[in-house]
Amino acid sequence: MSTLYVSYSVESLLYAAWELSQDLTDDSGWQIVTPNRNAADTLEVPAFSLQQLAWDILKIRQVQAKVASRLVVQHYLRETLQQTLELQDLDGMARTWQPTIEAILRSQPDFCPVSDWSERAQKVFNVAQIYQKLLRGEGWIDQNQLFWEAIKQQSQRRRLVIYGYFNLRLDELAFIEAIADENSVLYLLDGESHFFAPQKKFRQHLKQNGWAERKLTDQENLSTPCRFLSQVFLGESAISPEPDQKPQISAQVYPNQEAEARGVLAQVKQLLHQGVLSRDMVIVAANDTEWGDRLMDIAWEYGIALRLPYTIPIAETRVGAWVKLLLEVLDQQWTFELAARFFQHPLSRTLGSNLWAQFQQSRPTDFETWRSLILAEHDIDIFPMQLPLEASRPEWLTHFQTIFDLFQVRQQARRWAKESLAYKNWTEGLQELPELGTETITWAQFREEMLTHLNLLQTVAGPGREGIELHNPRSIVGAQYDYVFVIDGREGNLPKPIVNDAVLDFYERQQLQSQGIHLASAMESAQSETFDFYTLLQTPKKSFIFSYAKTFPRHGSYKQSEPSSYFQRLGLIPEPTSLPIIPSPEIARQIYLRRSHGDPLGTDDVLTKAIHAWQVEQQRESSEPPNEYDGVVGMPFNYEDHWFSASQLTQLGQCPFKWFANKLLKLGEIEEADSELDSALKGSLYHKVLEIALSDYQKDSTINLIDDDKLMEWFQQAEKYIAEEKKIEVTNFRAWDHQRQELIKILKRAMLQPDFLPEPVEILALEQEFAGEIEALKVKGYIDRIDRREEGLVLIDYKSGGTLPKGIKDQEDKAKIDLQLPLYKAVGGASLYPGEHVAKTLYYSLSKAKDISPRQVISETELREILEGFKQHFQTGTYPVSPDRDRDACRYCTNELVCRQGDRLQRKGV
Repeated sequence: MSTLYVSYSVESLLYAAWELSQDLTDDSGWQIVTPNRNAADTLEVPAFSLQQLAWDILKIRQVQAKVASRLVVQHYLRETLQQTLELQDLDGMARTWQPTIEAILRSQPDFCPVSDWSERAQKVFNVAQIYQKLLRGEGWIDQNQLFWEAIKQQSQRRRLVIYGYFNLRLDELAFIEAIADENSVLYLLDGESHFFAPQKKFRQHLKQNGWAERKLTDQENLSTPCRFLSQVFLGESAISPEPDQKPQISAQVYPNQEAEARGVLAQVKQLLHQGVLSRDMVIVAANDTEWGDRLMDIAWEYGIALRLPYTIPIAETRVGAWVKLLLEVLDQQWTFELAARFFQHPLSRTLGSNLWAQFQQSRPTDFETWRSLILAEHDIDIFPMQLPLEASRPEWLTHFQTIFDLFQVRQQARRWAKESLAYKNWTEGLQELPELGTETITWAQFREEMLTHLNLLQTVAGPGREGIELHNPRSIVGAQYDYVFVIDGREGNLPKPIVNDAVLDFYERQQLQSQGIHLASAMESAQSETFDFYTLLQTPKKSFIFSYAKTFPRHGSYKQSEPSSYFQRLGLIPEPTSLPIIPSPEIARQIYLRRSHGDPLGTDDVLTKAIHAWQVEQQRESSEPPNEYDGVVGMPFNYEDHWFSASQLTQLGQCPFKWFANKLLKLGEIEEADSELDSALKGSLYHKVLEIALSDYQKDSTINLIDDDKLMEWFQQAEKYIAEEKKIEVTNFRAWDHQRQELIKILKRAMLQPDFLPEPVEILALEQEFAGEIEALKVKGYIDRIDRREEGLVLIDYKSGGTLPKGIKDQEDKAKIDLQLPLYKAVGGASLYPGEHVAKTLYYSLSKAKDISPRQVISETELREILEGFKQHFQTGTYPVSPDRDRDACRYCTNELVCRQGDRLQRKGV
């Protein structure tokens, strides 16, 4: 006769199950069954679950149907919803409906909607029935009907020892009855409390069907934590322990979750130093997936091995991020930003290493350009990344496996155990795609299936061979540990609030129970939550530490929390822990940084450098005069061998540090290829068109400069020049034909003005380079146009904008003194046309179609005085942060992170 052992204490059940399992170690006729690996380890037996037993039965009976994978389930559920409800958001609705469909499939082997049911219930069960038929029609079984399918096989009964299934589902109970022989043993947790109501029903049902019941009594009078906690939780009088046998039970409160994680791990580390083994401790969180990353980071910092046995979607791993980037790059036709990120990814075989500057300068936006760039640098051809428009699923997989091999993703992922396992699970899971069909599908369809697969396929969050583990209460049912840390015990999280089902609410479920359809009610759900916590209380053998944080993050802010009602039920008052919380090195460094200029951590190179940086910042923010970190380096610069441009000298006159950072420190931004028509590119186009047009005019003065056909021809020549010299295809810009017409109109209007090309005039030079020396400074540059007119030489500089360029600082620190035109006259005119009189220098605005030269221009004597002052900077190595009063020099400066201009300059007296 099958035997049912019952006790209110897992400790008693475990002791009895352990003794029996040890007696049956060498008897192959018995199978010991546990719900999880942790319970099996506690019994010291191999892990084997009821689910594995059901799978074995189907294999032995050679059932043709296969258990559907997550991808297959998602596919057919979407198809069912589309057929029956004609929904738009199939993915979202499938996620909403799936838990309800799963509950229905677990509730009974077969079902058919009845006319007496409500319209909603009929609709839901109709969907479940059609979904089931679709699956079975293609040879699949939903995993939630695994037990019912195994029962149908009428397999030979097995001799079972079943431990840890304390909260049985109906399908599990039916499977046990169908497969367990007359010698089998089942251990059931039960008691007098109301939340044991489901267990009482199971007991009565089993006894009615011939199972013999035996109640287990406590074997010892020792006051272990689990026994003490059980008695208190059930409202019983707990045994008063002897002083040396008093259980270690504590309740702790922390200011926030970061402090809670650090406090718990600090206690773990202390126990490890005392010789406690990792396998004898466990951390439990109701939402283990929300705590895993935080605990893993701090454990790494503390030098503690931590394992996260729960699973996460592969989409949340590095492998998943790499695959999503790959799909985006292919889908978006190799746009620059996406492709640059893809090649910089750690799993991209370091193909982007040392290429970031080239990426920015060339900004490739098509496959062939990227291909040539990677081939030139790494001698690797990415040709396999060119995919067809459509193919069958096996063909698509072949293409992608070639890409994975090209990037050596498997080898790259080996650097991390988590990523190596994720890649293995991903590539094996991809083989499920052909199970959806081998017909030809488009790239868009295959891409969506890949993205869906990334979110469905699971991998272990934190694999490892050793270390303390993080679990949720249900994953360690039946197991016992010496030390149990239960974290995040705030109200609203432990117990979790009961949420109504979005598809089939509790009222509908209550109505269905009268029809023989059993789905969990609100009361049963609440009882199940309480029962799960009760089983958690059965876990500790020596110590139970229960904690919560006063605040927790929610919706981008922090909310106040209250301790769980379980604290009060257990008679626990949360208090701050007496053990000092180990701060992160970053926090410790911040504290030491403010306390002392020394290094109390001894050999901490980071802190040493941080203290130096802190001292630098203190000096920079003080009223002390500028030092080397503000450009006063005290190192002379050999200016006599340096060629200056007018713009360089203007920079120096606007803010010495700006020139110092750009030219001596080489901190200028990397030049990036333009992807749209900005002011600089517009100016280049204007200059080139005018150079071509006026060059033709020099050869033939009868040419009509404002002829539309001629202007179009000159613009096209300029566009070709820009493409060849600057590697910018302006013709690919959005609405370029329209933009070109606008530019032609502006240029045409400018050339129509009498002062643009006054009579008589002789154009002597276009884009003329010059080089000369003034006050021992070598100066070179280009003059856009040089005319010989009645009054003498006229030097012209074109400006695409309509405002006068900012000059250097005057006596009032205003950026008003123009330096460019005086330099053109004193150096350019003298070197190109010695002995000739330069009558005028001017700025000609093309957009305004007029001369915008400054009203007052400095004389050559004033120019030389200014340049002589510049030489003082070079001779003394003094380039302080000293912009003009209105900060005009700062508007287009890229050195703000270095110079830190702002309020601090007033303290420096700037």
